[in-house]
Amino acid sequence: MVSACGSSSTKATTTAAATTEAAATTEAPATTQAPVTTEAPATTEVGPTTTIDPAVAKDITTTWETFFDKTSTVAQRLAVLEDASALTASVDVAAKNPVLGQATVSVKSIVLNSATSATVTYDVSLNGAVALPGATGEAVNVAGAWKVSKSTFCALATMAVAAGTALPGCS
Repeated sequence: MVSACGSSSTKATTTAAATTEAAATTEAPATTQAPVTTEAPATTEVGPTTTIDPAVAKDITTTWETFFDKTSTVAQRLAVLEDASALTASVDVAAKNPVLGQATVSVKSIVLNSATSATVTYDVSLNGAVALPGATGEAVNVAGAWKVSKSTFCALATMAVAAGTALPGCS
C-alpha cells in the first residue's frame, strides 16, 4: 500500500494463540462419620463421691474414722493400722500431740485401685474448721481387713509432731 506521503506501510495482523481448557476437576473424597461413642456406665454413689462397692466403701470409711477419731484409744487405732506392731511407739507419740485431740476426719471419696489398695480423699478439720481439705491417703486390705496404710499414717504423723521428733517405724 502506498500512502499519500509516499511512504509505504505494511499492516500486520496477529492472531491470539489458541487457548487451552482448564484441567478436569476431581471431587473431594467422601467423608466418613466419627465413630459412635457411648456414655460411661452409671456408678453407685455412697457418701459424697464413692464409686466402689458400698460395703467396701463403708469398711474403709469406718476404718478411717476409727483411726482418726480423737476418742479412739491407741489400741483401737493400732487395730486398723497397717504394720501396727512396727508403729506402736509412733502411734503413742502422735496420740500425745494436743493438736490431734482437736482433729476429725471426713472421708470425701474412695477409689478402689485394686483388691488390696484404695485411694481415700478426706478433709482434716481442727475444732470443726477444715484445716487440710482434699488430703489423700491409702487404705490397704490386709488379710481381708481394710486398714490405714503405714505410709499415710507416717506422712500425717510427721506433719503433726514437732520437727526432729522420732517416729519409730516411719523411717
